[in-house]
Amino acid sequence: MAQRQHRAADRVAPRDPRTRRKPAPEPTPAADAAPEVPISDVWSRTGTKYRTRAVVLLIANLLLFVGLGCFAYWLRTGLVFGPIHPGYWSTFAETFHPSPNTTISLSSLLTYPINVQEVPMQIVILGLELAALVSVPILVSILYRFPAAVPFLLVVGFVAMMPWLAITLTGACILASVRPFRFQFRYASALLGLLLVVVYFYMASRRAGTLVELFENPADRIKLMAPWILAVVGSCLLMAFVLLIARMVNYRPGAIAPLLAVMFICPVALFEFYVGRDELHYRILEHDYGPGSPLFTQRNVSAEFEHTVALDWLSRPEPRPDRDVVEDTVELLWLLELDAARYRYETVRQTDWFCRQFPDSRYAVNVLYLKGIAQDLRPDQAAFRRDRTVRFYSNFPSSASRNTWMKVLVNGPGTPMAAVARHRLAVLDARQGRIDSALAFLRILVDEFDRPAAATPPTPASVKAVLGRKPVERTLGIPLDHTVLEARRLKSLLENNEDPLYGYAPIIELLHFDPRDERYRDNLQRLLDSYPASQITDNVALEIARATPDAERRIDLMVECTERHRNGDALAETYFRLGEACLQTNRPTEALEWYQRIVSERPDSFWRRQAERLGRLQPVAPPAAADRQGDP
Repeated sequence: MAQRQHRAADRVAPRDPRTRRKPAPEPTPAADAAPEVPISDVWSRTGTKYRTRAVVLLIANLLLFVGLGCFAYWLRTGLVFGPIHPGYWSTFAETFHPSPNTTISLSSLLTYPINVQEVPMQIVILGLELAALVSVPILVSILYRFPAAVPFLLVVGFVAMMPWLAITLTGACILASVRPFRFQFRYASALLGLLLVVVYFYMASRRAGTLVELFENPADRIKLMAPWILAVVGSCLLMAFVLLIARMVNYRPGAIAPLLAVMFICPVALFEFYVGRDELHYRILEHDYGPGSPLFTQRNVSAEFEHTVALDWLSRPEPRPDRDVVEDTVELLWLLELDAARYRYETVRQTDWFCRQFPDSRYAVNVLYLKGIAQDLRPDQAAFRRDRTVRFYSNFPSSASRNTWMKVLVNGPGTPMAAVARHRLAVLDARQGRIDSALAFLRILVDEFDRPAAATPPTPASVKAVLGRKPVERTLGIPLDHTVLEARRLKSLLENNEDPLYGYAPIIELLHFDPRDERYRDNLQRLLDSYPASQITDNVALEIARATPDAERRIDLMVECTERHRNGDALAETYFRLGEACLQTNRPTEALEWYQRIVSERPDSFWRRQAERLGRLQPVAPPAAADRQGDP
């Protein structure tokens, strides 16, 4: 019994389960502990879900960035995705051309196709677009490491077609993310990379420096610098915000995508609501087919023509024909190539497309004006035969453009385009013998637009004036004063020269003669022979004098007109043309005398205002006789 009690005492009483504890693990040596990996970017998390999420969001970022690159290219060309269009690679190669006059550069964004002077909202759009194009590759290189930024750099170079910016951004991404350049403070790394872009923007702004100097208004100069400033400031803010969010979420993926979506949507929305697609397509249309297009640029092709003649003559078998015969053949072929039919067809096709796509556009009248100009376009064959100058003109209206000018008049009454339309419709009606209709057009034109220019003080540079859009006709270069003058000249011709014997027949025939035609003087002389002693004899004599190539002979013939037709209605114009001829031959004193004769002898003539305006020129001493002999 005592033995059993002793054994029970040796037994350990059972422990309460609530107080049961697991034995403490044996301590692991410090040398065997796994080092903790610091989280510095999205790849620092090795879990499958984090890697998958990082890849998916990186692809989403890339797709959004491709859309931004397409938008940037569309703003320059009107095409969505450049590499699939013909001529892309030749244009891409032009971006590396060292000439400062190339239009394919970052600075050209300020003026083509939409000029920031004409549409100030484009400053904000370009600034936001460049900020996104610059900051996103740098951010990707910091948060996803440099290899992940390479596709974004390719988008900038090939989709947005900004290869120099892509090269600059490559260096910026290396500075921001690759050792030994990167800092522990990521925003400092981003700013270090941005320094290269700032230098690039500075060089681009210097290329636009000559354009800036053309503007006297400081507000206009600021417009040409504002996109670069906005792009740099926007990049700093965007990178700061993204890096702050990335730090707050401990570098989990997804910090870039929301802000990239915002930076993509904002420029597109601003462009759609405050600029418009019609603005872009109209500016491209105006650049390619408007008065400032290369077609209207006068150029001398003497060297090219002589080279072609020499090659053609040397290619002929022996015995070769006379060189003059070969030259006449080549001249005929070149004249055929000068035909403006292809240009007219393409312009009509493009303008009709614009009117179908944007019937309510504020530029609809401008487009109709361009179409009418194209339909009136003719090559100056006389200038080519005379001195091998390639030149086109459109101030001699064609009957094919009548419907277009009527549309301009109906859709844009009161605009400078309507003034041109009324004048050309008056010419076309007068050629058809509809004198009353022609005079009605001319009288309305004169009443609406023939007002003396008042001296207006310079407009203060208010916010509305600086940021507001300019008039739609501003870039067309419409010579309104010249149009009004020609309208008054035609109106005077029709009102004062109805012949009692021939009626309006001499005037109708005169209006069919093209002053640029090589046979113009012969046609005028034939007109005088066909209608002897007609009412417009003095007007035709003046035109014959003006069509004389030699300057001295031209002045002598006009002086004869003033002596033989003292009572003609063309006397005031003859005085005015004599003043012009004297100014062209460097005789300002004589020019002033002819202008003063208009004021004294024909004070009621509409030529008086022109004479008074030009008569304010200060006379200078005429050249010596020996110098005058060399005048043209």
